[in-house]
Amino acid sequence: MSTESSPLQDGKKDQNCVLRNIKIFTRTLGIITFAVLWISCVFIIQDHDDSYVGYYLIPVAVIVTFFEITWILDKLACCVREGCCCKVWAAILWVDTWIKFLLYTGLAIPLFLEDNRILLGIVSGLLLIIVGALYLIKTFRGQVTVTVYKTVTRKRQPGTLVLHEISTQTEEDLFEVVATPAPAASSSTNQNQAGEEASSENSAAASTSAASSQEVPEDGGASSTPKKAVKK
Repeated sequence: MSTESSPLQDGKKDQNCVLRNIKIFTRTLGIITFAVLWISCVFIIQDHDDSYVGYYLIPVAVIVTFFEITWILDKLACCVREGCCCKVWAAILWVDTWIKFLLYTGLAIPLFLEDNRILLGIVSGLLLIIVGALYLIKTFRGQVTVTVYKTVTRKRQPGTLVLHEISTQTEEDLFEVVATPAPAASSSTNQNQAGEEASSENSAAASTSAASSQEVPEDGGASSTPKKAVKK
């Protein structure tokens, strides 16, 4: 049994819920922020007309509203991405992520400098800082990842490997056992053949000699036994 650790393949699973949905959270909170800015502007001017916070919130609300609806206007634009106007629009869209963080943080600082500590002004400043922080996190969304490892357990069957080795070894042994006596058998066969040939030759020679010994000369044996001359 072996255990292996491998990272998840899906890049979205390497990030938590906030990082995956940071764009949705930022746009939603941005819309809520500029709505709160306009409401705060109206109520502060009515109740605290001697404070600069209400009048300061007017340009702040205009700037935040414009930059928070640029993505909606960009979706509705149907013109070709060429020309001077499109270059200006591209520069406006460039104001995003960490640039909006610096812009919104700078706009929120004067809201905390009021001596009267107006509640709606403080709430508006806090919302601007929170939205700016979300845009800052959005900047590093593609760089901040959390690698999660999953453990995969794989079971191995050693019995299969052992049986395979045994069967292979048995086949080799059988091959050696069968192949080894083959030369001896062939040599004995050759010896038997040679012996048979020699015996056949000997029997042929014996039969030839026996036949020659049994032959009788035509003159009845007179030529073989010379007669003694009779002296007169």
